Amino acid sequence: MDEVEELRRDGPALLLRARGRSRQWFPFRRLSRILITGVPENALHTLLACCSQGVPVTILNRRGQILGQIIHPGRLPHPLGHWMDALEAEPELDAVYKDWLENQLRRAYGLIGCFGCNSAHSAQKAQQQLQKLASKKQLHDTLPNIRTWLESLLATHMQCLASNYGLPGNSRYLQKLKQDLMPPALALATTSLVHKLPAGKNTHSTAQLARFYQAHCAQPVEDWLQKAFTALCSLLEECALGQQAIPPKSPCGATTI
Repeated sequence: MDEVEELRRDGPALLLRARGRSRQWFPFRRLSRILITGVPENALHTLLACCSQGVPVTILNRRGQILGQIIHPGRLPHPLGHWMDALEAEPELDAVYKDWLENQLRRAYGLIGCFGCNSAHSAQKAQQQLQKLASKKQLHDTLPNIRTWLESLLATHMQCLASNYGLPGNSRYLQKLKQDLMPPALALATTSLVHKLPAGKNTHSTAQLARFYQAHCAQPVEDWLQKAFTALCSLLEECALGQQAIPPKSPCGATTI
């Protein structure tokens, strides 16, 4: 990664200057998140200013593992957490969640051409396809490090989506969504990256591969995650409100109006 020599707030924008490069300005309104390796000296106030503008910051170590996140708590409440809270007590909502998850898994694996009789079968085919592709591109030894970087990038994106729906970073509902969606998201992201890399011996560092992914592969994966979150909210709300709309019955069994 490029070493940052200057990082500060400049009015409504973030000013960044990497070593050997000229200054760049990024308006806060056009930033959805910030990922940074290590913490530049005297940059904490700048990162807090980003958070105050609604831009979450994720800090990674040199191996791509998440060290921590800075997120502003000032988000409007959203019913997603309310509906997720009812999954354990409402069988109808739990069934909707399970159907939604199965559909999302099969859709993600289908995007990389892996179709099966169920999502578990599709996941197995996706893993086999990735191993063959990585061996062909001579990336088999690098694959674990690639997965580490991509998992951090994906976790950060899920965190941003969840915060938009009112779920804090320590929410158990967010952890459930990460646990359920990470395997297909990681398979989709890793396969897309390995597929687009040129054939032959690859000498890029894993950090450079992560940047290549951000530039050439990330958008379809992030679009899939965005649609998955949106669909979940709509389905749970529709089911919950549909249940509430059923008129109560009188003790003798007649519906009361």
